[in-house]
Amino acid sequence: MDYNLYPKDILETEFSPGRRLAHFLILLRTMPGSLENAAVIARENHVNILNGFHNAPSASKEDGLWSFFADFTETKMSPPEFAAKLKALPSVSEVEFHESNNGFLVDLFHFPPTVGGVPSIIVRRETLSKLLDRVREILGPGPVAKVLLAEMGISAGKFAYQGLKATLGEGIVKEQFEQLTSLYTAAGWGVAKILEINYESKHAVIRLSQNFECQPHKGSGNEAYSHFVRGDLAGWFGEVFRTRIECTERRCVAKGDEFCEFSIEPLK
Repeated sequence: MDYNLYPKDILETEFSPGRRLAHFLILLRTMPGSLENAAVIARENHVNILNGFHNAPSASKEDGLWSFFADFTETKMSPPEFAAKLKALPSVSEVEFHESNNGFLVDLFHFPPTVGGVPSIIVRRETLSKLLDRVREILGPGPVAKVLLAEMGISAGKFAYQGLKATLGEGIVKEQFEQLTSLYTAAGWGVAKILEINYESKHAVIRLSQNFECQPHKGSGNEAYSHFVRGDLAGWFGEVFRTRIECTERRCVAKGDEFCEFSIEPLK
C-alpha cells in the first residue's frame, strides 16, 4: 500500500525575526493524559506550539519527554510563567526552557540524536551528496571512484542490516523485511519500493525515487551515477540472501530517467 508522504522537520533550529520564541523541555510521568494535560495549558494561554517531538518508549518505565519550540508573541504569558504552570501539574516532573534572541532558536537540550535508540548524526542530503561528488572529483571519472563508492556502500549496507538483526532479532527482520526497506524513505535517502523479490532465486528489483545521490545531477549525463547507493543495496541484500550480490542501476535520474531502479542478482 502506498501512503501519502509528508516532510519530517527535525527539531534543530527556528528563525522568526521579531517573534518571541522559547524552547521547552518537559519531563512527563508515565501516566495516561500526561501530554494532554500539558497541551491544555498551552491552549488555554494561547501559546503557539511550532515544532517538536514526544518520546515515551513503550518498553521504558522512565519519564517520557515533550520537547518543542513555542511562540509567545500573541500571549500575555511569559515563558517563566508558562513553565510555572506546567510544573504545577501532577503529571509533570521537570520543566526546562530557554528563550530566543531576536527570534532565533537552536536546540540546546538534546544530544545525541538517536534513530531507533541508536546514536546518529544529522547530515543534510546536499552535504552527503557533495562528499560523494568530491570523491569522484579527486579520483577522476574512471573505475576507481566507482569501485570505492560501491565498496563504501556495501560496508554501510552490511552494517545497517546487522544492526537491525541485533536489535530486532533475525526472525522479525525476515518477517518484516519488505517493510524495513522503507527505512531508506524514513532516513531521507529516497522513496524506496520493492518491485520484485524472490528469495529462492535471490533476485530483487528496487525503485528509488528522489535518490539523494543522483537527484542533484538529474539529466546531466548518459550513465548510471548511484554507485554508493547500489553498493549499500548490495550489502543489505547480500545479508538477506546470504550470498555476494551484484547490484546494477538499470535506470537513473542522472541519465534522464524518472527514477532510479536497481536490479539485485547473485554475483557470478
